[in-house]
Amino acid sequence: MTRTHLITVVAIVTLSFASFGQAWAQTELIVNGGFESGLSSWTASGSFYYWNNPARAHSGSQYAYFGVASDGATPLVNGSGSIYQSISIPSGATSATLSFWLWVASDEGTTVAYDYLYVEVLNSSGSLLATLATYSNRDKSGSFSSTTPAYQQKSLSLTAYAGQTIRIRFRGTTDYRTATIFRLDDVSVSSTVPPPAARIDSYSPSSPVEVTVGSSTTISVTFTNTGNTAWSFIAGATV
Repeated sequence: MTRTHLITVVAIVTLSFASFGQAWAQTELIVNGGFESGLSSWTASGSFYYWNNPARAHSGSQYAYFGVASDGATPLVNGSGSIYQSISIPSGATSATLSFWLWVASDEGTTVAYDYLYVEVLNSSGSLLATLATYSNRDKSGSFSSTTPAYQQKSLSLTAYAGQTIRIRFRGTTDYRTATIFRLDDVSVSSTVPPPAARIDSYSPSSPVEVTVGSSTTISVTFTNTGNTAWSFIAGATV
């Protein structure tokens, strides 16, 4: 006796999303970091100034400085001053980095620190959260009267402050001894945020469906693109 068996071939449909051109977003958070607009967007106090001299700037024509009076020449004695700018680091940031170029020129020695520049993080109310770095005459790259720029780039992490509004402050102090000048230029805070994912809101059918060879069925998917770059919807069948 002959027996006949019916074999049903089932296609399993898989759904996926793919993005094209969806890049990690890098955002600059500092305004006027090169001081080309003077101290605009910065809040200054005490004896922290800016100067226009392309030969002394790291880039452009202006820079901020501490350690010399507003005339750009007279050394400060027992001076103090600061500048700060408020920034908001995105809550989804996977990295945030403060970078700047610093040129320390001094007639002090390099054995003992007398004149200081502090890089600080404050909360939105002005309370000190952390001192990220401290520089002094010990970090000098030449004499006080040196005219050859000797900037060094500094980089400090701000990732721990993701999701917060903070103040980035540069604060200086000098004593009564020999002169030191701290020149500051090209301040930047760059944050990196990963691209958003597409969100599937609904789909039908909601349970597995057998689709035999030669027949068809309809699959409906509703999704939301939470970013600003196009996503492609991909369906594939596996038999």
